[in-house]
Amino acid sequence: MAWPSVDGRGFVTATRAGHWEESLVSGNGCMGALFGGGPGEVLITFSHERLFLPTTPALPPIDMARHLGRLRAMMRAGRYQEAADLAVSLAEERGYGGLRWTDPFVPAFDLRVSGPVHGQPSGYLRGTDFETGEVGATWQDERGDWWHRLFVSRADDVAVLRLVGPGRGSVDGAVGIFAPPGPPGSNDAGGEYLSVLAECQRQHLDGVAGFRAIFRRAHDRSVVGYQVALRVVAHGGRTVRGPEGFTVAGADEVVAIIGLEVLTEGTGTGGGAGTGGGGAGSGTGTGAGTTFPPMAARLNALENDYAGLLARHAAIHGGLFRRAHLDLGGQAMSTAAPGAPANASTPETGSAPETVSVPGTVLVPSEELLERARSGVAPAALVEKVFDAGRYAIISSCGALPPNLQGVWTGTYAPPWSGDYTHNGNLQTALAALLSTGTPELLLGYFSYLESMLADFRENSRSLFGCRGCYVPSRFSTHGLQNHFNETWCHEFWTAGGGWAARLFYDYWQYTGDEDFLVQRALPFMVEVADFYEDFLVEDATGSLVFVPSVSPENNPGNSASQATINATMDIAVVKDLFRNLVSLSKALGTHVERALRWEALLRRLPAYTVDGDDALAEWIYPALHSNQAHRHASHLYPLLYEVDPEIACDKAMLRACRRAVELRMRWRRQPGNGEMAFGLAWLGIVAAHLGMADVALETVNMLAARYWRPSLVSSHDALGGAGGGEGLFNVDICGGLPALIVEMLVQSSVGTVRLLPACPAEWESGRIEGIACRGQVLVERLSWGPGRVAAVLRSPKETSLTLVLPATSRVVRVDGQLVSPGGGGNTRRVESAGGSDQRVLLRLAAMTATTVETWLEGGEPRVAEG
Repeated sequence: MAWPSVDGRGFVTATRAGHWEESLVSGNGCMGALFGGGPGEVLITFSHERLFLPTTPALPPIDMARHLGRLRAMMRAGRYQEAADLAVSLAEERGYGGLRWTDPFVPAFDLRVSGPVHGQPSGYLRGTDFETGEVGATWQDERGDWWHRLFVSRADDVAVLRLVGPGRGSVDGAVGIFAPPGPPGSNDAGGEYLSVLAECQRQHLDGVAGFRAIFRRAHDRSVVGYQVALRVVAHGGRTVRGPEGFTVAGADEVVAIIGLEVLTEGTGTGGGAGTGGGGAGSGTGTGAGTTFPPMAARLNALENDYAGLLARHAAIHGGLFRRAHLDLGGQAMSTAAPGAPANASTPETGSAPETVSVPGTVLVPSEELLERARSGVAPAALVEKVFDAGRYAIISSCGALPPNLQGVWTGTYAPPWSGDYTHNGNLQTALAALLSTGTPELLLGYFSYLESMLADFRENSRSLFGCRGCYVPSRFSTHGLQNHFNETWCHEFWTAGGGWAARLFYDYWQYTGDEDFLVQRALPFMVEVADFYEDFLVEDATGSLVFVPSVSPENNPGNSASQATINATMDIAVVKDLFRNLVSLSKALGTHVERALRWEALLRRLPAYTVDGDDALAEWIYPALHSNQAHRHASHLYPLLYEVDPEIACDKAMLRACRRAVELRMRWRRQPGNGEMAFGLAWLGIVAAHLGMADVALETVNMLAARYWRPSLVSSHDALGGAGGGEGLFNVDICGGLPALIVEMLVQSSVGTVRLLPACPAEWESGRIEGIACRGQVLVERLSWGPGRVAAVLRSPKETSLTLVLPATSRVVRVDGQLVSPGGGGNTRRVESAGGSDQRVLLRLAAMTATTVETWLEGGEPRVAEG
C-alpha cells in the first residue's frame, strides 16, 4: 500500500481488528466497506446506504389529535406521566405492541480472501489514506512483503481490491462472497436476517460470480432485496470458479471488482453512487435491472487496472477531502526522524509500537497518539488526525442519503438504536461540518431524504396534533411516520424536528447563495414547517404562547420523572429561529408578506428565555419545572448552536446564564462514568466557542479526541476504556461534530460578519486552517496565526461588504499590505476601535478576488507580510 507520506494525510495502526467495529472504513456514500482480517486473510464486510432490513412495517400515527385537549389539560395540571400514558394507550389500540423500532441498518455480505502464510508473519500494519479513500494492510513472511489495498469508487460505484505478493507468480488463494451469517466470522446473530430472507440464489455469468437475496417480509416502504457481483482478475496467473467465488493460482497480483445494488419493488433498479463531487450516479439508481446480466456486464466493462480505477475515484473523493485543512504544528509529533527504527507489532501481540517505518517516512501509529492523549491533553498531532478522520468518514458516508448513526458501515444485525437516522441531535451533529468545511453538496442527500418523506410528515402533523404542515419525528429509516415512543421515551411530544431541519435548509442557502435552492426547496419547506407551529401553539391565560406537550431530548426535569413537559427551551428556540428567518426572507424576497406579519406577531408572543435556580439558562421556560443538569444532552443550549439568538446576544445577564449552563453540564461530564453520548459533548464545545469560552472549548476537544476514537480512527458513541469508559459503540456523530467544533473555535460567521480566532486557546499558540466557508458566501482561504500576528486571506464569488471581528488584543491592522488606522480607510475599509475591546475591520471584497488581512496582537510587531 502506498502509505500516506509525511506531506499526505492519513494514518497507520499496528493494532489488528478483532471485531468489525475496529475495521478500517472506505465508502462512496452509497456503498461502505469495513476492512478487517490479518496476514493471509482479508475479511471485508459490505453494506449499502439503503439496506435497512424490513422487520417493522409502518403503522399509522396514533390519533392523538382527538384527545389533545384532554392531554393538554393533564399536563397543565402537572399530571405529566398520565399524559404520556394516554398516548401509549392510544398506541395499544392501534396495535403498536410496545416500543416500535425503525427498520435496522444491516450488512449485505462478507468478502473473504484467504491465502497461504509462509512462516511466522511479522510487521503487520493497517492504514488509511484520507486523500484517496484507500485502506489496506501489509506484513512480511519468509518470502517477503505482502500488500492488500481497497477503495470504494465514487466514479464507478464499485469496490476494488488489490492483492500483491513478494514477487512474480506469488499470489495464490481464494476470493469469495458470503451472505451472512455464512461461515463463522465477525457478523453476529443472523437469525433475524434468516427470518426475513426468502431466498439467496447464487449466480454466475461471463466470469462474474454473485448472488441475489430477496426478503419475504418486504413492506411498501422497504427494499425488496439486493444483489452482489464479484469479478476477479489474476494478472499473470489463472482463476478457477468455485462455489462462493474464485480460486487464484500463480498470479503476480489480483484485482477484484465488487458491485452491490439494492432492489426496489416496481423500479427494477439498484441504488447508484452517491451525489457529491461528480460521482457517476445521481443516487436514484444505476439503471441496472433486477436480473444479474446487466450487473455482470457493468463490472466486465470496467478496466482491470487498479491504478486507473483509483485515479478516477481519487479525483472526486480527494477533491472533496482537500477543501479544508487544519495544521496545529502536529506533524513533528506524528512523524519520527527519517531512518528511525521500525517497531511494528506482531499480529499475535497487537502491542502498540512507538514508530513504524513505511516507504518514504516514519509514522507514529494512531494507537500511540491516542495513548499520549490519556493524560487528558490531546497532542496537536492527534487533534489534526481526528479532524481529518472525522471529515473523511462523513464524506465517505454521504451519498443519496445522509450518514446514519453508523455512517454507511455495519457488521451487525442488532445495531444500537437500529443504526437509523436519529434526528434529535445525532444526525445534525454528523452533518455539522459539511457547510463550514466547504462540501455543501454533500448535504443535498439529507434534503432529498426529508423531501421524499413529506407525505409521512404531513400525516404525523394531522394525526398527532390536528395541524397543517409537517411534523418531523425524532427517528426514521424506511418511513417518516412517528411510530417510536413509549411511556418513558415521549418522542411523540417532541416537535422541534421540523424547525431544526428548516435551519439546515436555511443555512445551506446562507453558505452557498443558491437562489434556486432557496426559492424552490428551502422556502417551501420552511413555510410548511411554520404552518405546523402556527396551528400547534396555544395561548396561556396571559396571551403568551405555550408549547404543550413538549420534550427536551431525552431529559426529564429535576422535579419530575417524566420526559413529558411544557415549554422546553429547545422547542421555543427552534421556533424563534424559524420565524425570524422567514421574516428576514420575506423582506428580502418580497414574498409571503401577510404571513410575515403573522410570524412577527407570533415571535413577540413566544416566551422569553429564563434563568433557573442554578443561575443558568433554564431548560424549561415553565415555573413548575426545574432544570436537571446531570444529563448527557444539552438541548436547551440550541439557541447558541448555530448563530447566537439575538435575544441572548444582546443581554449580558443571559449570556452569563448560558456560560453557567455550559459549566454545569461540563461539571457533570467530568465525573467518572459520564462519558456516554459523545455528540452532547461536541455541542457543549460549540456553544462554549460561541460564548468565547476558549478553555472549555479546548477541554471538550481534548476529551473528544482522547476518549472516543479507536486506533482505526472511527469515532464511538460512548467513551472507550479508562475511567467510566466502555465498549464505545461504533458511531459517526462526532466525525462531523468534532471538526465543526474546531472550526467554530477558529472561525465563526453570520451574513456580513466573520470572526477570526474567537475561541482559540492559548495552548494552540500557532497554527493554520484553510478552506473554511462562511455564511454570506465568503471563504477564509487561509487563516494563520502565531505569537503576535494573525493573517487571513478571504475571497468571495460576489462583491460584498464584510465586518471582520479580530482577536481582542489586536492593535494594528493591514489590509492588502496597507496599514489602516482606527477610523481611517474611506468607505471600502475602516477600523473601529472600542476602547481596547475587539477591533472590527469593514472591507469590501470584489468578486473572486482575495483580500489579505493581517493584524498584530499585543506584543507583536508589524513587519513585511510573509508569502
